[in-house]
Amino acid sequence: MKHFYLLGMLLLLVSAARAQSATGGLPTGLQRGFGDEADSVARPQQKYELLLQSFEYNTVSFTKDSDDAAFMDFTVSQRYPLPLVEWLRLFAGQPWLLGRWWPNVRPRYEIDSACCRPAKPSRRKYYSAVRLNFAFSGRFGQYIGTRPSSPVIGKRFNPYLFLEYHFRHPSLVPRGASVRVGYGHESNGQGIADSAAFYATVANSHGTERDTRDYISRGWDYWGGDVSWNLYETPNRKHVVVADLAGRAYLRRGALQGEKEEYRRWEQPWAGSNLRRNEVSGLAASLEYVSECEFFNRVRLSAETGMTRPFRYNSWRALVCLRVGQLPVFASYADGYNGDLAQFGIRNQSVSAGLLLTSFGFPALPHRPTMR
Repeated sequence: MKHFYLLGMLLLLVSAARAQSATGGLPTGLQRGFGDEADSVARPQQKYELLLQSFEYNTVSFTKDSDDAAFMDFTVSQRYPLPLVEWLRLFAGQPWLLGRWWPNVRPRYEIDSACCRPAKPSRRKYYSAVRLNFAFSGRFGQYIGTRPSSPVIGKRFNPYLFLEYHFRHPSLVPRGASVRVGYGHESNGQGIADSAAFYATVANSHGTERDTRDYISRGWDYWGGDVSWNLYETPNRKHVVVADLAGRAYLRRGALQGEKEEYRRWEQPWAGSNLRRNEVSGLAASLEYVSECEFFNRVRLSAETGMTRPFRYNSWRALVCLRVGQLPVFASYADGYNGDLAQFGIRNQSVSAGLLLTSFGFPALPHRPTMR
């Protein structure tokens, strides 16, 4: 599992380095990025496609949970397309493999060393619309002045490999409709898995028993999928409303995690109802309004409930983002479960405020309903 994390982080770092080294060849609008009026002039010249993109929200914020001390909250979430079409094209040239079924397969895009590349049409437009993507989302909290030595605690590590398909018939399906199906792993990256290690850490650390619970290991593999579409958009796309429905099935045993790590018997004093992850997570929906107005950026409402006990244990979150100068400043409020994976089955409330960072250009990609 650790090797998988290292591989994912290495891929993202290499991708970022490639993106930074190639900005000199980008159109002016893409070089300047967020909210640049030159985009409308530069983009019609050539259609470009960014490789390294936001997946969920990237945020730097100040967060206060009802059952925890305040902390600086950092979330990094990126996705990178893998050359599925090129791989199939390579094999299609071999008559003993795919040549007889996929003759004249052409890539939808070309691989080069730039952070973005011209999109090219394919004879197999349906086939080329399928993409293989790797995404990684990580969340970290630094307790600056609110805990001894201001520790940085890993709260979420989520590598995800998924196929994505964009529908191309607006007359048959809503505009912007796409579907994703994949396999992922979610954990908090901690190492305490038994009571002896837990109470030894409590005795040897400067924290309390409550603080030490953040170091209890949680982890699951899951199958996931979601579908998103534009409920409404103006002709110039300055106002877009995006809907998203998502599902996750957390596995008892997975290829990356092994046996799942949830509440254990020795955690009964604070485990509450001893809920399982599939009881509080798995079914999610969101509605997001994105605007290119001068001061107003977006509003997002999301809700989640359990896969095995739907509508019994519910969570919801509201987010508002404004432009202050060129800075996207957001505030959010959440109520429900999964606020912290170490205590995923405990209901709490959370308030956050900070900066919300997305990919270059407008509009931003539809974001997955964050499983809180």
